[in-house]
Amino acid sequence: MSIDRIKHSWKALSLVLLVLLMQGCGAAYKPGIWDADTITLYSLDGNVPLGSPDAPGAPVEKFHGWPVLGKVVVDKFDDQKKLRKALEAGIEGNKGMVAGCFIPRHGIRSLKGDRTVDLVICFECMSMQVHENGGVKQVLTTAKPQPVFDAYLTKMNIPLAQ
Repeated sequence: MSIDRIKHSWKALSLVLLVLLMQGCGAAYKPGIWDADTITLYSLDGNVPLGSPDAPGAPVEKFHGWPVLGKVVVDKFDDQKKLRKALEAGIEGNKGMVAGCFIPRHGIRSLKGDRTVDLVICFECMSMQVHENGGVKQVLTTAKPQPVFDAYLTKMNIPLAQ
């Protein structure tokens, strides 16, 4: 067996293992972010590779390393409910599908007392990072919540990533 064939086999095995590990991540997760004192929705520029130097005039604020295009506190219960239902439906709707990319364009920060839960969301890649208690957990979603998130951000005059 050639070295190239062995390398290819290991890459394929690694990809299969990654997909199998991630299949169980989505459906069981229920975001504990909605019973909060403050919920902030972020518009992120996931098109800028993580760790890239900031371009002149680029946004200074970052959310887990991603440039923030804008953010808004979601203070109305009905708006929180729409976002929650959309996100929970996306999580429940994912049956183990995930893309190999991560280009987040949305984020949520939930504050309850001294507890912070952050979601960095890539609807295109069908995954999100949940930052909580000093750890990061990968959770799967679908792209279905994105129009709900985009509509709210647009209604609040927050720019969206291209």
